[in-house]
Amino acid sequence: ARPAENPETKPGGWYIERIAPKEKIWRWKHFDDGHLELDIKPTEDVTRYRAYITEDFAKVLQEAWQSTLLLTRYGETRVIGLDGTTLEFRSGDLFGETWSPKTGLPAMLADLGRKLSTVALSDENSRYTRLAEAEKLASKIVKEAEAEQIKVLGKKMSRHMDALGEMLTGKSATSPQGRN
Repeated sequence: ARPAENPETKPGGWYIERIAPKEKIWRWKHFDDGHLELDIKPTEDVTRYRAYITEDFAKVLQEAWQSTLLLTRYGETRVIGLDGTTLEFRSGDLFGETWSPKTGLPAMLADLGRKLSTVALSDENSRYTRLAEAEKLASKIVKEAEAEQIKVLGKKMSRHMDALGEMLTGKSATSPQGRN
């Protein structure tokens, strides 16, 4: 969700945008030594679909993404599969990547992304129902991510910058020793 360039034109001034290339932009590039690399051709020849949303819904979406991305951990080895989908999740300076998630928070975020895409593609008649479905899932993600934060980190992280600071320094941003 992004703030609209001209917030006065639509309620809330926030929107969901689905951007799709008009033709295929990626392929697997084969090398003589047998390895493959993803080769992506940049393009600006795209179709944009936009649906305006409320600021409250935009905040729920942002919270769903950030509360989940705070739990991102990086494995020792990178799994590369050819028969699935690599998904990247971003929110501000937080980033996570997964491959064809089947369960858990990554799968829920992937499902939310698909639901948001259908919102952007929907007509006015079906948009309300699709928005309600997406908001219900986003709220569920927030609750499950917060429960997982408590389980893994010992507490709920409400602001991602505080959480990042704590993870990097081991000091609480709200305690005197954690402030600069």
